[in-house]
Amino acid sequence: MQLGVFGIREHQFLREYLPEFIDVHNAGQRYECDVLLWNNNFPFSPQTLERFPNLKLLINWGIEDANLQLEDILRSKVKVKKVESYAHQAMAEFALMLILQFERSQGVNARNLHGKKVGIIGLGRLGFTLANVLYSSFHCDISYNARTDYQLPHFSFKDPAEIFDSCDIAILTPRAKTTALARSMLDVAHPNLLIVNIARDSVLPFRIIEPCIRSGKIRGFVGDVVDSDTITQTDSRILIAPKIGYKTQESIALKRNIVRHYLKQYTLCESNSRSSVFVARHGQSKSNVDGVYDGQRDSQLTDEGRRQAQSAALFFQNKRIESIFSSPLGRAQQTAEIISQAIGIPVTTIPYFKEMHFGVFEGQSRQRVMQLFSDFFSSRSRSPRAKLYTPYPGGESYFDVYTRVLSPMAEILATRNNFVIVGHESVNRIIRGIVLNKQLIEMIQDKQKNGEIVEIDLAEELEKIHSI
Repeated sequence: MQLGVFGIREHQFLREYLPEFIDVHNAGQRYECDVLLWNNNFPFSPQTLERFPNLKLLINWGIEDANLQLEDILRSKVKVKKVESYAHQAMAEFALMLILQFERSQGVNARNLHGKKVGIIGLGRLGFTLANVLYSSFHCDISYNARTDYQLPHFSFKDPAEIFDSCDIAILTPRAKTTALARSMLDVAHPNLLIVNIARDSVLPFRIIEPCIRSGKIRGFVGDVVDSDTITQTDSRILIAPKIGYKTQESIALKRNIVRHYLKQYTLCESNSRSSVFVARHGQSKSNVDGVYDGQRDSQLTDEGRRQAQSAALFFQNKRIESIFSSPLGRAQQTAEIISQAIGIPVTTIPYFKEMHFGVFEGQSRQRVMQLFSDFFSSRSRSPRAKLYTPYPGGESYFDVYTRVLSPMAEILATRNNFVIVGHESVNRIIRGIVLNKQLIEMIQDKQKNGEIVEIDLAEELEKIHSI
């Protein structure tokens, strides 16, 4: 593999690949690289591609791929991957989760989002994803503002002042480098307006919005990217969430690990080599037999559970396993240790791989809980997205599990080959989805029986299920 890198300032994490750094984009020069990591702040077109005659894989660094001009033509000639493969959907779902969290804090039932008037300023990929979620799941009346009126059949085009004046929720998603909203927007704001900023603070600074909230001129503010680190959250009408943008060290590390994973996948394919992830669910536990929610409580394996773990150990004996990773919970640790003793590979415990927290349901009979909380389960069953973002009472949602699993999983994928993960049904759904590059909404549909092993070929992203 010959790797080219264009427009990426910090590139030490790529040193093992001996990349060629293309500091100046010379239109008359030809480059020999077959893999190219390209900063998505710069346009890439079929004409650009002509300068890379050997290119097979283009890795676009960043969330937006609007820089890919004539994208269909490009994708017909080279394989294109985004660094943040889940970024748009994940950030859209995160924003939706913040809105619901805010509404719950105000004593508003999530069902009341149905039919709300929502305006989205900046209808890029992120904004469009959010618009579709709100329209399809909550039947919201969607207005949008972008540089172009796209004549969308279900959404109406409005200028920003109209959105602030007529909508219940205004969501800011534009690219901060090219957009700033005038202070006068707030002068015409609807008194019941909730502003949700998932762009940078400079689009409409929080210091301008805050007095309008304190005076009751608008209803509230939700933001996950605010430039000031000095804001103290003392008002229930203000929800400042942790920044998940580009500047956090965790986010930077995640992006680098995703790049390294793509490079490893490419190398495996080119060399016709194999590397597999084996995602195993722990053996049967006493709580499984009793029909009780375990979650993050401990429960020991039954005799059948130990038999399943021993069968798994036999299965792994000829698989050239290099690493075993396990949830810290007892039933997973027992299963992993039985496998470890059989194949001579130590267990590494990953705290983030513990099961979903089922809140007040933990330790309770599943049958009884379903009777007592029938409304909760019926609302989740009506919409896949409800299942994704609605937390168990006092516990986690699947999206919460995703946010804690993604970074450690990306690091393992970038650095390890032929490894086993021993986990739990809910967390394993997310782990499998990350490995297979699935949409978030698809991840949560996969089920796994006790002792069942899912084998995923890292090069081909194909899975095979083994019943033990």
